[in-house]
Amino acid sequence: MDEQEQIVINLIVNSGSARSSAIEAIQYAKAGDLAKADESLQQAVKQNYPQAWQCAERIAIFIGLQYQRKISPAEIMFLAINIERVRKEH
Repeated sequence: MDEQEQIVINLIVNSGSARSSAIEAIQYAKAGDLAKADESLQQAVKQNYPQAWQCAERIAIFIGLQYQRKISPAEIMFLAINIERVRKEH
C-alpha cells in the first residue's frame, strides 16, 4: 500500500464529513481520473485537518512571498498531512 492510499484509508476511518471526499478520491483514482482524485483527496484533508491545512496555506503564502514560487494545492495537501502527523506526535 502506498502512502496516498494509506492517507485515504485513514481519512475514511477517522473522519466524518471528509469520508465522502475520501471515498470519491478512491473512485476517481480507480476510474483513472487522477486530477479529480487529487482534488477530492485535497478536500478530504482540508475538511479533516483544518488547523493543519490553515498552517500549510500560511507556509505556502510565505514561500510565495519569500521565494516568488507558487505552491500547488497538492503541495499544500502534502504539507498539511505532515503538519498533522507532527502535531499528533506531540
